[in-house]
Order: sequence, then structure tokens, then C-alpha cells
Amino acid sequence: MSLIIDCLKNFLLSNLGLFLQLAVCAMTAGLTLLLYRPVTRLLFRLLRGLSSRARSSLPQKLCEAFERPAATFLLLLGFYLAAVSIAWGGESAILSYHTFCRTLLRVSIIACVTWGLVRLISPDNLSLSLGGGRTERMSKTFSIFFTRILRIVAAAFGVVIIIGELGYNVGGLITGIGLGGLTIALAAQDWASNLFGGMVILLDKPFEVDDWIQVEGSLEGVVEDITFRSTRVRTFDNSQVVVPNSLLAQKPITNWSRMEKRKISFDLSLAYSSPPEKMKECVAQIRDLLQTTEGVNQDTVSVTFNEFSDSALLLRVYYFTDLTGYADYMRFKEKINFAIMEIVEKLELQFAFPTRTVYLQSEAPQEKE
Repeated sequence: MSLIIDCLKNFLLSNLGLFLQLAVCAMTAGLTLLLYRPVTRLLFRLLRGLSSRARSSLPQKLCEAFERPAATFLLLLGFYLAAVSIAWGGESAILSYHTFCRTLLRVSIIACVTWGLVRLISPDNLSLSLGGGRTERMSKTFSIFFTRILRIVAAAFGVVIIIGELGYNVGGLITGIGLGGLTIALAAQDWASNLFGGMVILLDKPFEVDDWIQVEGSLEGVVEDITFRSTRVRTFDNSQVVVPNSLLAQKPITNWSRMEKRKISFDLSLAYSSPPEKMKECVAQIRDLLQTTEGVNQDTVSVTFNEFSDSALLLRVYYFTDLTGYADYMRFKEKINFAIMEIVEKLELQFAFPTRTVYLQSEAPQEKE
């Protein structure tokens, strides 16, 4: 038993330096896990306080984008300090180990910076940079599309830098990609055509995100998103339709959201028993109603006695309203229709409905012989 104790004592004494290093490593890692979040919150609270004094919103956006990457970096930095506190083995082994740790630290710095840049590149930030007001909706569409492009570019640069930091030949990698470019191009013809279609949509601007469109009379809904390959449309029955951009670029598209005014046209059927004087008064009152109602486009008001139909006298009511939203348009149309009903009722006129009069002619019975 005493022999075992002596062996353990000798082992501990001979490796005392290693155990001390392991203890320091464990304490450093533990403190890192306990403190990296509070330190990050305190640091960015101070930075937000300083950035709130700036006229530009860019410092605030930077704080929002880099807070989580900074917290991750502090955690990795603590683990790095814990790892390099261990120096065991020969001089060459220690040197190689520390070189490996420093490489991982540099890779983590690049990764966290790239992550922060990707978070900074957001549709809202690009919309602010493109401007608001009249171009706000156009900026939203451009920002959503270009956000994806810029994020891919930023992530690609980060990956290339990390590959070079790990000691690989970036030039050789790019050359290899170039040699395989023909194969990739042949396999990605459909994707390329959809990408070109997306660029056509973006530059020609037949519609924007949140626009109400109708595609060749079959698909109708609100545009939710425009990606590299496709456009997502939310139909009015709440289903989502994904349409390839190459198809949209070739189809006729009706953009209902760009209506400046909306047409209302119908025939008012009055009975044939209506006196001409009351017909004239009805036309005049309906015309006066439309000309004095706010929301009616005054350049397009037309109320006329149109024609004699089979079973009614038809008044053609034709006008445009400046309200283009569907709900507002329907409420306004209802308001005008009720007012026309009141005019017809006050003039004691009657609405006509399809009728047909049948005349039967009977012959006198022949005298009996």
C-alpha cells in the first residue's frame, strides 16, 4: 500500500506543472462560460449609448448586427486562452500546438466578422440606404433581391479567406472551379434562365413585392418574395404559388396595384311605364349625385338614357373612383348604389325585371250544322 502511495506521490510531483496548467485551463474556461454574456451585454450597452448620439443610424445597426458574433468571439477567445495555457511536451510540439491554436483563433475572427457582415446586410438596412418616401416600395423589392446577392458575396469572401488561412492554395481551388465551369453551366441552364428572368423582373419592374398581380388571367394574388429562381405569390384563397422567373418574364402580367383609378359601370333597368319627365329627372339627379360625391373622378362621370331593351329602359351609369383598394372600392360602390336606390324610390319609379307579355287570340266557335 505504501508503495502505491509513493508511486502516486512521485507521479503528482513529477507532473505538478501539467496539473497546474490543467487547473488554469479549467478555471479560464469556466470563467469564460460565466462572463462572456454579461461582458458582451455591458460592452454593447455602452456602445449603444455612444451611438445614440450619432446622427446616422449606422452605428446602431452595427451594434445590432455584431452583438451575437462578438459574444461568440469572446467565448472562443476565452477557450483560446484556456488552450494556450497548456504547454506540455517538447519545444517543437508546443510550437506546433500554439501555431494550431493561433490559426483557429484567426479563423474564428474571420468567421465572426463575416457573420456580422451577413447580419448587417438586411432588407431593412438596404431600404434605408436606397431611400424612402415615393420609392419605398421599390427599395423594398431591390433590397430583398440584392440582400441575397450581397450575403452570398460576403459569405464567399469569408470562406475564401478562411481557406487561405488554413494553408490551402486558393488560386488552385479557383482554377479547379474554372475547369469544372462548363459542366456546372450545362447542369444549371434552367437555374441560369430563371436568374436572368429575375434580373429582368428586377430591372423592368413589372411588379414589386406586395403588389397585387394577375398572370395571364390564371394566377392572381399578392407578391410575397422575389428570389434568384422564382417568385412567390400568395393567392386570395391563402395558398402560395411558386412561379419560375423565366416563365413570369415571358407572360403578360396585369398589375392591379398600379391602378390610378377604378372603373364602375352598370345599366340601371327601369320599367317601360316610367314617364319621360321622371326619367330625365332621374338621370339629372344621379349625375348630380356623382358630381358632388367625394371620391368620384369628375373627368369620367357619364349618366345617359342608353337604350330600349326587350323588357326595360336602360340608364347607363359610368364613372371612375379614386379608391383603388378592394375593400374601399366595394364600400364606395355600395354607398353610391344605395343613394341611387333612394333617388329611384323618391321619384316613384320602378326597377324593371325580365318580363314577357303573351297575347292569345281565340276564334269564335263554328255554328253547329
